[in-house]
Formats: sequence, structure tokens, C-alpha cells
Amino acid sequence: FQLEALDILADLLSRFGGLLVQFHGSLLEALQPQLKSQRLAVRKRAIICLGHLVMSCDQILYLKLVSMLLDELSKSGNTSSSRTYIQAVGAVCRQAGHRFGEGVERVMPLLINNIKQEDDDELKENVLQAFEAMTFKCGSEMSPHIPDIIKICLHYIAYDPNYNYDDADDEEMECDSEMEEDGTDDEYSDDDDVSWKVRRAAAKCLEAIICTHPELLEQFYKDISPQLINRFKEREENVKADLFHAYIALLNQTKPIVNIISQDGNMMDIEEGPVSLLQKQVSHIVKCVHKQMREKSVRTRQGCFMLLTKLIDVLPGCL
Repeated sequence: FQLEALDILADLLSRFGGLLVQFHGSLLEALQPQLKSQRLAVRKRAIICLGHLVMSCDQILYLKLVSMLLDELSKSGNTSSSRTYIQAVGAVCRQAGHRFGEGVERVMPLLINNIKQEDDDELKENVLQAFEAMTFKCGSEMSPHIPDIIKICLHYIAYDPNYNYDDADDEEMECDSEMEEDGTDDEYSDDDDVSWKVRRAAAKCLEAIICTHPELLEQFYKDISPQLINRFKEREENVKADLFHAYIALLNQTKPIVNIISQDGNMMDIEEGPVSLLQKQVSHIVKCVHKQMREKSVRTRQGCFMLLTKLIDVLPGCL
């Protein structure tokens, strides 16, 4: 009945958390040991409960919870335990919002250390998801760490250890994929290879950074844009869709600048400004998207048209 009890508790906290204030302390004490359970399902449900608890608990209990999670993560001796506490940190951040900001400086070194040292795809995914949550919820506190997160994300959007992308044979691979589509799916099934989840998490994290830090737009076109365009060749459909979304987010952030330039005839985009940098990359975008238009996947082709539509919206006549 343990799982059922945790499900009921999560429901109660999400609906009536504010009415259970007198029980919050005892609930935290009861949930703490569940994070060390041998059963994965128990740990996941305990994390959900903690997330709902954060929404209505007072500051003292909140600080106690965050301190406990970071202490356990710092002394975690195995990958499974680290995954659990990183997931919990991400869940708490998503629910606590700006309150989590004061813990960023302590959290970031732990997360970066884990993603660099641990060779576990699920843990890497969890860290990237935590980065995404903190980027959305703690914008100003995360600003000093954005360059490091960008480097990590750019590395992991290309993280595909079980597949060899040969640029020289791209066109041949596209033709072969039409005839051997079923064989490709069997050879690289999700059960055998979960690295695609890491790439997807990295793409989503980049999208979060692009959406929350428009002041870095020029740098994004220098560092992020070329890498995203090159990754349009991604073999996993779910990841490719998120790469398209990330680039569309980049174009959405560029649109206001284009409008300002068009309204003010005296204002010109500087030579290395975001609009000029985008104009220089249009041919590369079209070349890479054109290859993806040959895919049989309706979702991929739809993503291509969405990206091209947004590109024309931002730079009329660029095609």
C-alpha cells in the first residue's frame, strides 16, 4: 500500500497543501527516508510529494528541505542515489520558483561535477533538466552560469555514442533511410540506446536559455545557432523536433530587433549584430532543412515548414 499512500498524499498536498500546514514538518520527516528506498517507484512518488509540499510550506521548512537534498547529493556514493536527489532538486526548483534562487550557487557546482564525472545517461538527462528548470525559474541568479551551461548543452546535443554521423555521406544516408527505415528503427531502439534523451534534454535547456536571456542574442548567433543548424541531421524524431523548437525560439527573439530596425530608418544593425549574423546563416539553414524535407516523417517535414515560415516572418524575402 506504500505507493497508493504516496499517491494519495501527493493529491492531498497538491489540492489542500495550505490546510495541512501543521503536518508539514512530520510529512517531511516521513518522506525523507523514502528517497532512499530500494524501489524506484517509491522514490519517484516521494519526489512528487516533496514538489507539492514546497508549494505551501513555510520558508524555514523549505530551507530545511533544500539543505537536506544538497547535503545528500554532495555525499552521495552511487549513481542511483545521485539521480534521485538531482531529480528532487529539479522538482523542488520547478515548484519553488524564485525562492530557489538563493540556493543556485551551492547547487551548480554539484550538478556540473555530476554531469562531468558520471557516465550514466539518465543522470546526465536529470542534470540537464535541472539546468532547464533553474534557467526558467531563477533567471538573474543563473546569469553567471549561462556560459558554462551553454558549453555543456552544445556538447550533449551531439552526444550520440552509438551512431556515426558522416557528413560526407549525408545524402547517401538520406536515400538509404527511405529503403531501410524499418531496419534502422530495430537497430537503434529506445530500449538499447537512451542517449537520445540526453540530447533532447540539452536541446530543451538551450531553448530555455534562449527564451530567458535575450540580451545574449548576438552571442547565441555566434555560438548556438551554427551548432543547432548542424544538428538538424539528428536521427531521432523527438530530438529533432526539439532542435527545431529551439531554433524557432531564437528566431522569435530576433523578431523584435528586426521590427525596431525597420521602424527606425536611421538605425542599422551593426555588422556583427544578430540580424546580420542570421542573414549570413540563411543559406546554411536552407541547405540543412532541405535535406530534412526528404524524410518520410510527417512530423519532421512539419517542423521544417514551421522553421522556414518563422524565418520568412523574421527576414521577409530572405528565401
